[in-house]
Amino acid sequence: MDGLQTRPTTDRVKESIFNMLQTYIFDSRCLDLFSGSGALGIEMLSRGARQCVFVDSNLEAIRCIRENLKKTKLDHQAETVCKNATQFVETYDGEAFDFVFLDPPYFQNLILKNVLELERRNLITNDTFIVVEYGTGDPEIDALKEYFKVYREKTYGKISVIILRRQDENSSISR
Repeated sequence: MDGLQTRPTTDRVKESIFNMLQTYIFDSRCLDLFSGSGALGIEMLSRGARQCVFVDSNLEAIRCIRENLKKTKLDHQAETVCKNATQFVETYDGEAFDFVFLDPPYFQNLILKNVLELERRNLITNDTFIVVEYGTGDPEIDALKEYFKVYREKTYGKISVIILRRQDENSSISR
């Protein structure tokens, strides 16, 4: 949708993410936090995820996501929430997610507090993949690595992606 104030994940980055995660997607439940266009969550649904919750504070972004979900006939598997991501995480009362995607505005100190709150509220488990797209060099990522184990990490110039898991080694999915 033209005029949207989003930074869509590039095709190259998206392809890389899904190549790393493909075998775990079927029948999963995901959260697309700071959804923007919803491209990551919609890709999850199209690859066999059972459900995705899309959260963005921008009403135009939510309208775009809803439109894209209708066009792809995936709207029955989705929930869209127009809310500040931190408020959503602090108040959401549902089951844990298998995948959490975070693509917040870069260098705004939104990553660590939201991931730790998801952890505190038991919205992530030992088997949850936490996928963060961030501006290369963001100091929050080093802090995040103190709490979570790095599953994969890749840099694409000014954009980096890290996939994290809980530190607990009792995950039912091999690393």
